[in-house]
Amino acid sequence: MASSKYLMILTFMATLVFSTIDTSGAARHLLQTAPPNMPGLPSLPKPTALPPLPPLPTVPSMPSIPNLPQPTLPTSLPKLPPLPSFPGNIPVTGVTLPPLPTTSLPTLPSIPTTFPSIPFLTPPPATTSSP
Repeated sequence: MASSKYLMILTFMATLVFSTIDTSGAARHLLQTAPPNMPGLPSLPKPTALPPLPPLPTVPSMPSIPNLPQPTLPTSLPKLPPLPSFPGNIPVTGVTLPPLPTTSLPTLPSIPTTFPSIPFLTPPPATTSSP
């Protein structure tokens, strides 16, 4: 799952890099060419005064809210039935737990904390002696 996530991010980054290469090449090409001959902008007509806005319609008045009777709260709460009592001592039956397995877990190999030394290789001794 994680590898597909990283692969997707890598693909997105590669696409982004290649698209910016094309974009910057196109921008350089546009900067090196002469601007095209564009026709002049036509003159716009002068704005005239707007007509006045129509008056806002009148909203009818809201009817008054009638007085509703106020609710009354009870002065005392009804009695709740008592909770059932639980026994103080729960009798223990002859239930025993199964024994734990005697097999031990395999030991994991330890991770070395030092780097192994690389032996220094010396050239073989010369077969002939030089005077």
